[in-house]
Amino acid sequence: MIVDDEEGVISTFVDYLNSAGFQASGYTDANAALRALEETPPNLVLLDIMMPELDGYEFCRRMKLNPRTERIPVVFVSGKDREDDAMLSTREGGALYISKPVPFDELKEVVNLALENRL
Repeated sequence: MIVDDEEGVISTFVDYLNSAGFQASGYTDANAALRALEETPPNLVLLDIMMPELDGYEFCRRMKLNPRTERIPVVFVSGKDREDDAMLSTREGGALYISKPVPFDELKEVVNLALENRL
């Protein structure tokens, strides 16, 4: 699952990951994504930090408080490239923090590591 308020980022990630053999879906609305998590928990969430209404940190907090979704790895993918954001994303339950733009080979490697439970 990809959660980002930028439609272009979602479509790029979804298209690439689907072509690489994964099943990816995306949400521009964080609240809709939380509801979808409840219905069909994904194996991984790629999560933007800066989103309207509900930022990535709060999204992750809510995920980690829910027994049904607490074990899903979260990879923060953000245009914010600050050291304190990387630290905060880890404190909030993220497995990893990567900065946009993300090279496709790095994105694929991160997804593979997360799915193999190595993050």
